[in-house]
Amino acid sequence: MKVLIVGDHPPPAGGISVHVEALGALLRSDGFRVETLDVTRPKRSPGAIPDVVAARNAAHLAAVVLDASARGAIVHVHVCGHHRKSWFLAGAVTALSAPWAPPPLVTVHSGLAPAYLARPAARWLAGLACRPAGRVICANAEIAASLRLAGVRPGRLEVLPAFLSSSLRTGRLPSEFRAFQETAERLVIACLGIGPEYGAPLLIDAFEAALRARPGLRLVTVGPGGGEAFRRAAGRRGLAESVLALGELPHPATLAVMDAADLFVRPTLADGDANSVREALAFGLPVVATSVAPRPDGVRAVEPTAAALATALTEAPPRTARRAPRAADARLLEIYRALASQPVRLAATQRAS
Repeated sequence: MKVLIVGDHPPPAGGISVHVEALGALLRSDGFRVETLDVTRPKRSPGAIPDVVAARNAAHLAAVVLDASARGAIVHVHVCGHHRKSWFLAGAVTALSAPWAPPPLVTVHSGLAPAYLARPAARWLAGLACRPAGRVICANAEIAASLRLAGVRPGRLEVLPAFLSSSLRTGRLPSEFRAFQETAERLVIACLGIGPEYGAPLLIDAFEAALRARPGLRLVTVGPGGGEAFRRAAGRRGLAESVLALGELPHPATLAVMDAADLFVRPTLADGDANSVREALAFGLPVVATSVAPRPDGVRAVEPTAAALATALTEAPPRTARRAPRAADARLLEIYRALASQPVRLAATQRAS
């Protein structure tokens, strides 16, 4: 059966795009024919990645969704849910799905979504966007609770982490990493996005304090918020020799760096259930994270202060054996198989109910 996934696709790598790419691979391994409609900007050249189509504009997006749904495809849209534009995208996709096709799926990823959905107008928009969906998958329970207040029936809501264990494929280490690794008594890695919620200044403050207690600590940052701007900020604090700011890397390379590290830190000031946290746990890394959001078992959650984070960085235990944090692989396949097997008339009836 055909599937159309609508959402971000790497590059650049990020929580949603990594999940979308891994979901496509998971479904293909189960026999589904998958196409991804990439809404990332800037747009890649046509045909740059097999089975990935870049949405050129709103009309093109609508045409692709209409065509796939008219052919009976399962349409699954992925949004952050923390701004109006994401709900317009979700609403457009669900509204355009044909009534004889399987009911569309929506996944809401961002831990910032509940704060946005505290506004009545935002809840109304989200409820409207989710109304035609057969199932709305939420990255954490707080998102699900917010969508219940938006009028989405509990029977259509499901809480699943965005983490897919099938995405843990490591690549090659960056060339500059190995020399830096040799200077480290203990190597800390952080994945940083762009925006104040990712806590880059907090991380610099905490690492500077931790370095005074453990001079052999070294910090590697990856992601769009862990590049040149972070390197300059660390340099202004005299930390240049102790910090390697790699910036954006392909996801497999990021995983390789993570697997070579000794400790993972998540200094965010607002968060959901981050993929990177579960990836680090899967590699057996001790994980230190701020207590601003629900964290999986095995994470040391501390107050979002430099003192608390610095203490945790210096006291974290050594690596352990690889572990298996909760992943969504099996449940997502169950959902897709159920949609693929249900009669068309049942799908239309379910949508109307």
